[in-house]
Amino acid sequence: MSDEEIAAALTPFDQVDASKARWPDGTGLGLPVAHALVQLHGGELRVESKLNIGTQVEVTLPPRDQLSVAEVRDAVMGQRLAP
Repeated sequence: MSDEEIAAALTPFDQVDASKARWPDGTGLGLPVAHALVQLHGGELRVESKLNIGTQVEVTLPPRDQLSVAEVRDAVMGQRLAP
């Protein structure tokens, strides 16, 4: 995937391949939901891709005892409010 396709894949209801041949394969929510859940846990989701070769998605989560609920909430809300 190109950088633009990665951005589309992380956008709710957007799909990289929206052709009719792939239409029944999904709603375009898989990566956006995964990304949101990882953020809620104070983690990071990274997507690396080489066009026409392959894509790798990596999730990193902090140890459970490192973040309070308030810290996670503030981090997520700050990202939603950022321009």
